[in-house]
Amino acid sequence: MLRLTLPGGGLTSLQLKAAAQIASELELEFSSLTPGRALDLPGLLAGQAAGLLPRFAEAGFSASEVPAGCSGMESSIVPDPDCVGVREQEQPGLFTIGVPVLAGKFSVGQMRKAADVAERYADGRLQLTSRQNLLLLNVPKDRVVQALEGLESVELRVAASIYRRGFTACAEGVEEQARGLLDYLEKQVPLKEPLRIHFSAGGCNCEQVLEADIGLQGTPQAVHLSVDRRLVPGVPGIPAGGVKVRLENLLVCYKRDRNPGESFREFCRRVGDEELARLLSEEAAHPAA
Repeated sequence: MLRLTLPGGGLTSLQLKAAAQIASELELEFSSLTPGRALDLPGLLAGQAAGLLPRFAEAGFSASEVPAGCSGMESSIVPDPDCVGVREQEQPGLFTIGVPVLAGKFSVGQMRKAADVAERYADGRLQLTSRQNLLLLNVPKDRVVQALEGLESVELRVAASIYRRGFTACAEGVEEQARGLLDYLEKQVPLKEPLRIHFSAGGCNCEQVLEADIGLQGTPQAVHLSVDRRLVPGVPGIPAGGVKVRLENLLVCYKRDRNPGESFREFCRRVGDEELARLLSEEAAHPAA
């Protein structure tokens, strides 16, 4: 896997187009936007990466080969705040548009379209964030609507639920699993309060798992769930098919029983480990008739 990095995650439309062009030539369908504010190109054959380094260097990227399986996150990177939506900048008349990239899977078509929108309706500057969001910078007020329409045409939408704007992943091949989980939670437990969920590969020690409100660490056999920075005592690995309903049960209780202004983490600390274990148990998720 080849990792493309830039200082602070900032890049230009020309750089994004160059990355998309090379990915297309290699017949890759997507890149992976990592929590470390980089672009990963997965699926390269042995020897391909070395030959591409000069082209990426010419485009201004620092490129390096990294092991496949976990995109990881450098310990020095502080997670960005939620930047999804249209936000006015300090410069008068200019706006930033932030869109989430589900599980970091950034298709070649989306890369090209985002670069085109940045050129047409702004000054060509973009930003990658540690929450796997893509930011379009310096959009004049009278071009915001056109920029939004362009991004939405390739499913890069600012109208994202709390779950989507707070979801990150550092594991390959989890997009469909993530989409199914988020679709389910959006329907069953709509929330307005901020919530961060992070999905990690089983053998990955990504710090985002503990930074998130809910961390999911997957293995072929089960998903290990952490809440408020720790594993809940008494909750073993959950079969992958049971994660949705167990999280539903926990979040329904949070939504129903939270105190005014109480965050998810504050709620978890107040109810304690014993109650959390009960809420996440198979019996609670599937009560007897």
